[in-house]
Amino acid sequence: AKNTDLEKRITADMQKIFVDLFMGPNLEKLAGPDAAGLYDEFSELIPQGEEGHKISERLAGRLLDTELLDKAAALLRRLLNGGLQGIDAYRVAVKLAAIELLDGQSVSALGTLGKAQEILATLPEELRTPERSRELVLLRARAFSEERRPDQALELLRALPLMPDVNRLRADIAWHAGYWDDAAQALGDVIMDEDMVLTRPLPPEHAALLLQRAVAL
Repeated sequence: AKNTDLEKRITADMQKIFVDLFMGPNLEKLAGPDAAGLYDEFSELIPQGEEGHKISERLAGRLLDTELLDKAAALLRRLLNGGLQGIDAYRVAVKLAAIELLDGQSVSALGTLGKAQEILATLPEELRTPERSRELVLLRARAFSEERRPDQALELLRALPLMPDVNRLRADIAWHAGYWDDAAQALGDVIMDEDMVLTRPLPPEHAALLLQRAVAL
């Protein structure tokens, strides 16, 4: 019995050290591969439930910071398929889709976004906000563009109000597709968003925008 009590105390102490590492500031001091290795080696110390989910998400963020996109995606995919539900599942699905897009996995991203849409439809009405629907449209448009389906991407964006991030995405998609009329119009909207002042020297990014629109025209 004494040995059993001692083992329980040791395990509890080890779990506390593990949680403190992955939930505290020291995680930022670990290289991405080292953090992933510790997580895998001591996976039995991961708490159950919400705390364990937070640890997995935080590690995924660290892996993303160190450009280990495939490992970050695999971790979030495991978390999403492990019974996560509700708004947490939606948030993880959106984050996973964004990482898949960064990693050039646009087909996987479209599948993940479909899952995110299904999760969103099950949430209470107050959580099914226009902002969440909008973020799915933006990510889906980006994925369609990466899949060389610019017509579908631009059609999705036409349903959204003209806002700076929408205009920039429209311009980027049209430019890369060689749709010069659409690109010129979208770049014109981007320029208006920037509220340029032509009575003083332009910063390089504004000059580049004007030149890009001139090329499109």
